[in-house]
Amino acid sequence: MKSIRPFLFRTVVGWCVPLGLTGLSPAQAPAKLPPIEPLFDHAMRDVSVCVGPDGTYYMTGTTGDNPAPGHDKTGWWCVNEGIRVWQSKDLQNWEALGLVWSLDRDATWGKEIRQNGATKVRAVWAPEIFHMKGTFWLTYCMNYGGCGLLKSTTGKAEGPYQDVKKDGPLTMEIDPSLFQDDDGKVYWLFMNGKIARMNDDMTGLAEEPRLLKPTNFGHVGHEGAFLSKHEGKYYLICAEWIDGYSCMVAVADNVYGPYGPRYLAIPQGGHNTFFTDTEGNWWSTIWGNDGGAPFRERPGILRIDLDVQGHVRPMPVSLEKRPWWTAAPPRKTSTACMFVGSATIELEAPAKDVRVVYTLDGSIPTTTSPVYQKPIDITRDTVVKARAVWPGGSLSRVLEFPMLEALPGRPLITNPGFESGPLPWLCNSEVLVDSDLDMDNDGVHYTPHEGKKHFRLQGGKDQTINLTQAIALPAGDYEMSAWVMSRANSDNNLGPNLSLELLDGKQQVVKPANSSSPDCLSPKGAYVKWTRQYTGLASGAYTVKFSAGPTDTVRGKQGWVDDFSLLPKTGR
Repeated sequence: MKSIRPFLFRTVVGWCVPLGLTGLSPAQAPAKLPPIEPLFDHAMRDVSVCVGPDGTYYMTGTTGDNPAPGHDKTGWWCVNEGIRVWQSKDLQNWEALGLVWSLDRDATWGKEIRQNGATKVRAVWAPEIFHMKGTFWLTYCMNYGGCGLLKSTTGKAEGPYQDVKKDGPLTMEIDPSLFQDDDGKVYWLFMNGKIARMNDDMTGLAEEPRLLKPTNFGHVGHEGAFLSKHEGKYYLICAEWIDGYSCMVAVADNVYGPYGPRYLAIPQGGHNTFFTDTEGNWWSTIWGNDGGAPFRERPGILRIDLDVQGHVRPMPVSLEKRPWWTAAPPRKTSTACMFVGSATIELEAPAKDVRVVYTLDGSIPTTTSPVYQKPIDITRDTVVKARAVWPGGSLSRVLEFPMLEALPGRPLITNPGFESGPLPWLCNSEVLVDSDLDMDNDGVHYTPHEGKKHFRLQGGKDQTINLTQAIALPAGDYEMSAWVMSRANSDNNLGPNLSLELLDGKQQVVKPANSSSPDCLSPKGAYVKWTRQYTGLASGAYTVKFSAGPTDTVRGKQGWVDDFSLLPKTGR
């Protein structure tokens, strides 16, 4: 179906392209990424940053919950809630402005939920934020195809926003963007480098779109078009699967070209945007879409500049004095985030001669905050915030996590995954592949999916993967549940060898009072629900454990786990 094509295209695109087919020469090898950390912990793809008229920075990108509230279990690539925006005064500390445009509340032509086989689809992809003509603008596309433009009716980044064309998309395909030239003219870009000038009132296109092409290939990249002007030249960037999901660049002296040869500028930096900060420094956004990226599906920024050839390159970082965007944060060494009665917090500095500062009152730690010197005792619900102070005064991003008291009636674990709240999970295996597109399936897999809100478990040949979470429980009755979907090989209808167990303080399996567990999971991807009911549990330490494998082949079966919870039973 034509309306689903963008959705299918982006999920099956190839992992890499041979160099001889890219238009690149070996001499055009890109610089490597310096060390870099996410700005904050929120699932995000296709990150966009702009600077407002008062010097405040604004950020948006593809975000969502899994599953989207009120909809089926699909994930934020399939169904999400709309567009969220964050703001910052210093590019370090970010404040959420919330859901500024809701599909359910505000959408017109994009409100419809469509069907792609057995999957429902209605998600905003790749929104970008801009300030021009005295107000804020959001470009967006729908995952079933079609691009739109939203205008803030108040001149504020938080909106409300109104679609400039309510009866349908401005253009089809995906990944729209805006560019305003020095003469005030605004251009609409989308997909793989298509461009058209907009009319003066920004309600439509003033001309037919054309494709901007480099001299050495048919396009700059296959998606994520963005145009930036720097020192009088036009930099057209797009994303391409070369050396990971990377940022490709071609340069011209005029907005319509001709554009010179494309080159790989930022490895693992694809579908990004460029912006200039209030001090004149040039930046690129980054978020991570492949196993070689420094992190996955989290917002980040990276300093860029031109090398001696005039090519965009990531700026190298001095290890003696790390800037804040590469300074590693402290680590939390204890695993549990929930306690009975009291708890002890232990933090660890990321390196020698690095001190750790922290707060317990919800404020952002500064160089004058208390210095961590011994374990911290907690006796009530607390949000712990900590950051590393590196030699020279560089501050890391903030490590933030809740410590929650285990009380009767309080949900204990929901939505598992790396860094999904409130509890982290630990994996026992050193053979990990953090890539949705690993082609060999040659080991044990724990792959976070869709913003770390659900995950894939796959045992390797003669190998088992265990995913565990330590937790403290008050005495009482509990129900543990999870939705599980299998993806079996075509020659084997059995699902993966998955199990879900509760272990006591001696790491012995606690026998449930009753349970449901399917013996065979559908190879067609249907979800089935596991439940385990426990009665009369004593107060104390427990461990939740998921296991997968071993499989009968190296390229074996795999399963997805979603919507896990451990809850006190109703009535206690």
